[in-house]
This record gives sequence, C-alpha cells and structure tokens, in this order.
Amino acid sequence: MRSFTSALAGAAVTAIVVSGSIAIAAIPDSTTKVITVCYTKTSGALRLIDKQAKATCNAKTEIELSWNQQGIKGDAGPQGLIGATGPAGVNGQNGLNGLNGLNGLNGLNGAIGPVGAAGHDGINGAPGAVGPKGEPGTPGANGADGAPGQQGPPGVNGLNGAPGRDGIDGVSMSCANELIIKQALPAFTLKPACESPPPPPSSLTRLAAGYYHACALLADATVKCWGYDLYGALGNGLGSSYTAVTVSGVTGATAIAAGDYHSCALLADTTVKCWGYNVYGQLGNGTNTSSYTAVTVSGVTGATSIAAGYDHSCALLADTTVKCWGTNGYGQLGNGTNTDSYTAVTVSGMTGATAITASQLHSCALLADTTVKCWGYNAQGQLGNGTNTNSNTAVTVSGVTGATAITAELYHSCALLADATVKCWGYNAQGQLGNGTNTDSYTAVTVSGVTGATAITAGYYHSCALLADATVKCWGTNGTGELGNGTNTDSYTAVTVTGITGATAITAGAYHSCALLADTTVKCWGYNLFGQLGNGTNTPTNTPVSVIGL
Repeated sequence: MRSFTSALAGAAVTAIVVSGSIAIAAIPDSTTKVITVCYTKTSGALRLIDKQAKATCNAKTEIELSWNQQGIKGDAGPQGLIGATGPAGVNGQNGLNGLNGLNGLNGLNGAIGPVGAAGHDGINGAPGAVGPKGEPGTPGANGADGAPGQQGPPGVNGLNGAPGRDGIDGVSMSCANELIIKQALPAFTLKPACESPPPPPSSLTRLAAGYYHACALLADATVKCWGYDLYGALGNGLGSSYTAVTVSGVTGATAIAAGDYHSCALLADTTVKCWGYNVYGQLGNGTNTSSYTAVTVSGVTGATSIAAGYDHSCALLADTTVKCWGTNGYGQLGNGTNTDSYTAVTVSGMTGATAITASQLHSCALLADTTVKCWGYNAQGQLGNGTNTNSNTAVTVSGVTGATAITAELYHSCALLADATVKCWGYNAQGQLGNGTNTDSYTAVTVSGVTGATAITAGYYHSCALLADATVKCWGTNGTGELGNGTNTDSYTAVTVTGITGATAITAGAYHSCALLADTTVKCWGYNLFGQLGNGTNTPTNTPVSVIGL
C-alpha cells in the first residue's frame, strides 16, 4: 500500500495546496487504511493523530481531515462486446391433436302444465308438472391435426462482464463527510462544512465558579457542583464535597451561574432556579430562607442568560431587558432604589442588552451597540464611568466600544473586545487590571500581553483570558496559586497557566480558577481549603489538577 508521501513523489509534487496555502504532511507507510490529519488553517500545518488512542484535533484552531491511503474505488469499466451467435435451435414439437367436438344440445323442456284453479279465500293453485327431458345431441367430429412447429431462432451469448478500472493512485481525502480530493493532484479547496466543523462532542458545556465552590453544566442538562456547601451552595442537601455531586431537582438546564454562597440555573423553559444562601432574597422566590435544593425564581420567564453576584442575582430576558433580585444596599439591582428585593425587579433604562455579569456589589450589561453599562458600588471605579460614586441606575463605561463579552468580580470589571484584546477597570492593588501597574483606574485600561483572547473571567483579585490557541493566561494576585503558573508570586501582567492546552471555557472563583478542556475534562488551580478544586483533596495547588466525578 502506498503512503501519501510516496503518492506525492509519484506525482512529482512535494506539497499539498490548501486554499492557497502550502502544507506538507509526512505520512508514513502503514497498513492503516485511513489516517486522520489535523489541518491548521492559519498556518497550513498538518499533523497526524492517533484516533485509536482517542486523540482529537483542536476544535478552535484545527480541522480534522481523513486521508484514505487506498485511494477511492475506481469507476466501472466499459461494457463488454456482444457474444458470438449461439447454436441452432432444436426442431419444434408436433402440433397438438384437434379438440373433441361439442356435445349435442339438450332437448327442449316439456310444456308448462295448466294453472291450477283459484283456491278459495285467495289460495294459489298448485304449479304445473315439469315436461319430459329432451334427447341427447349427436357427438361432434374430431378436429384436424395441428401444423408442425417452426425451427427455433439461434441463441445469443450473454454480454461480457465489465472489468473495473484500478483505483486512483494516491489518496482520497474527506472532511465533514464530504469528498474533497479524489486524485493524486494535491490541490483542493475546503468546502463550507470543513471551514466551520461542528465542535467535538462534549459531556460538559459550561462552568461557573463561586466564592469557595464551582459548578458544571453537563450535556444531559443536569448540573454538578463541588466545594463548600455553606447554606446549600452545592444544591444536593448533603454538605460540602471535594468531588463533583449532582444538584437535586435541576433538569433541562441550559446555563449556570455561581455567586458567593448560592448558585442558579437557567432552564430550557426560560425560567430560573436557584439554591443556597438566601438571607437577602438572592434566590428570588419571595422569601429570605436559605435552601439546600433548587427553588424557582418568582416572576422571571423568557430568560436567556443569568448571572450571580455576592448576594444578588440577575437575568437577561428575551426582550433585551434585565431583571435582578437580592441585596440592593449599593444599588446593585439597578432599579433606582437601594431596597433589597426578594423577587425580581427590572433594571431601569436598560434595553438592548446582550450579556450580563454580576459581582459582589455591582452588575454590568453588554449592549447590542457593543458598549457596556454598569450599576451599583463604585468606590474603586468598578463602574468605569470615570468616578467613584455609587449608582443605583446604569451608567456607561468610558472608553469601551467593540465589546463582545464582559466579566466582573468584587471591585473590578473587564471587557473582551472584537480585536481579541481585553480592557479592565476598577481596583488594581494586586495587578488584576493587567496593565503592568497596581494603580486603580476609574476608566478602562488595556491588559498587557493579551492578544487572541476568546473569553474572559474575573476572580476577587485576579483575572484570566482564554486564547485562540486554547491556552489560558491569568494576572493579578497569586498568593494561593490562582494564576496557575507554578508560582505564588503576584503578576501585574498576564502569565500563562501551566499545562493547559485544549481549553474551551474558563471561570474564576474568589481565589481559584478552572478550565473546561476539549476532552470534556475540567482542571482547576488555586485555593482549595474547601475542596473547590474538586480533586478529592483540600490542598491548594499553583498548577492545574483534574476535577473528579464529572
């Protein structure tokens, strides 16, 4: 069997042309019929992976191609010629004897007898007697002999079989079940199905981290949490857990959020359920009674996204308005008052929202025009409007346009921009704004050394970004290893998390961080006194460890 490399040599070429880029694949001779290759569009690089070992391509940067070393099946050969004339047919058989003559006709029936006399009182007369049977007819004569049969025509041989041509030399290639190349010429153009391949199957879809706990949304629409269960934050009524446990009474979940000591899930029917600490009404069920199992938020339907802060929660609705509930001492509910609410209230003046985030004492919304508005506590400038004055209605963040995602925690906020850079504003004593200083900023500043970002998250005093190459960078405080770079040294600029590749989502709690990987596993790092890293221990670590039970 010829390898792809030798097929190229036979065609007097040395490279594959992929949509105008040059890519070289050194595929060894092998008895394997189909070889899987990962193709990187940005660089044109190709690399082999072992599917039997369950290796996969990076869904964010690579496209999976299947190379068939046997070549595809050849076209059918031409039709065979008509066969030679067969031998003469045998003589026909003698004709059959003529048919016997018809039987004679039956004689006529006898005459009908006379009608009986009318009976008295309307009784019918008796029927007449049947006439005598006629004489049998004379038998017919025999028919004449049939004519002799004619000689049969000569037989014809069947058509010759059609020999198929040899398979095309070289390889065939397919992507997303579409054939792209079927000859040795190594030039092809990726089809739309290959340009945007579906993401790999995943058993996990989302992550959310709270103060001392974290949660994961599974593909079966259930939720698992791990870590500190104070007031029921894990939602299973069984107490704290160093490994992931299932939240009771939550099915059909489509999104999750974790506050400091409570958690919430958005359901497929666009309602919301929350569980855990409820002294300030952050569960939204009209009471201030904490719950170890999920309860339904009152007055919220049509929700498309959710967020959880320290003691309050918010929901983005399909009409692009926002509702919040819980504590409101600093205006974090955004309804123009400072009164706590045990049920959802509408954020004043908010329309056109596309995403939301909630911090300890403030909240923010990303708008359809790519600007950001925030409301609530502002002593460190976390509202980003150039002041440190609290606001119980939404104010516009200065200097942020082109935003595509937002995050907020404790006293700072960040926005991911369309150019894949990140801006942050607010408190910066530990370098959580990532601009190389520890000076607070009341307006947005650019994070140093972060390009190609695709997602962001914020902890109490640190921040992280997921990059297009599926690695993660973090910056800020690092006393318990929350930056994940193998040290406990704070960093005012972004540093790479050690050992994380293939990341697809990230989240940060107060002093820990987590990443969802392409193989559907989760790794966490940082503070772990209450098991929030989910690895079965309560030992902190400054490098990522795997969550158990997902």
